Amino acid sequence: RRVPATTLLVTRADARRFPTLRRHADGAEVLFDRVLCDVPCSGDGTMRKARSLLERWTPIAGLGHHEIQLAILLQGLKALAPGGILAYSTCALNPVECEAVVAAALAQTGGAFELMDVEVPGLSPEPGLATWKVPAARGEGDMWKTYSTWE
Repeated sequence: RRVPATTLLVTRADARRFPTLRRHADGAEVLFDRVLCDVPCSGDGTMRKARSLLERWTPIAGLGHHEIQLAILLQGLKALAPGGILAYSTCALNPVECEAVVAAALAQTGGAFELMDVEVPGLSPEPGLATWKVPAARGEGDMWKTYSTWE
């Protein structure tokens, strides 16, 4: 099936180690106008359609994904052309997998990138969180054992 795009590159690789692409003719680095980072996540945002996730959910579920998500996002930013747009996508609700990853990437890139408001017809997004609690890792106490006690 054909995708209606003038230039489109779809890859299946470990995005944490996505290689720098170079043009064959002159060796110049290839940068992209648009980058989608659809990262692996805990999936807690899909509980409404996968109820079994709620039974296994813990506040620390997202901690195991943060490092990978950040590495993928930083690689995506590295591949982004000046003036380009990157979309960071996850099906998680946990701020450790969402806002914390974006905040860490923005901090590590020293102001080279900025957040943009997204306008989607029929969608009224809420502002992202500016602060959040990070649950203790396994073996570091019993902080937030259940969904109802997590703030």
